[in-house]
Amino acid sequence: MKTDNLVEQRLDELEQKAEAMLANKQFAFRSDEGVSYFKVDTPSFKAWATSVLNLLQRVFGEDSIHYRHFDETYRRDRNSEWESSFNECKAILQAAKEDYMGGYLFNVR
Repeated sequence: MKTDNLVEQRLDELEQKAEAMLANKQFAFRSDEGVSYFKVDTPSFKAWATSVLNLLQRVFGEDSIHYRHFDETYRRDRNSEWESSFNECKAILQAAKEDYMGGYLFNVR
């Protein structure tokens, strides 16, 4: 299988894992303002984030904005189990996927 196909396949797999994790989120509490807060499974979040970091490092490089932004966001929230923290990381993965799939990378490792 070509490298491009493997990268695309892995991006899809990680996106699917993210969706599965969100589908299994657990209600935590409702604020006085009526806002509901949810948690994702912390070990699953850590495993997923490790896989994302590995892929971003190998495909984009550690100096890429995608890798750095994901790493910074995850490090800030690495002990977090909140859905909002997970969604920030998921958004960075989605941006990386869009850039990769759209051919907007000019220096792929």
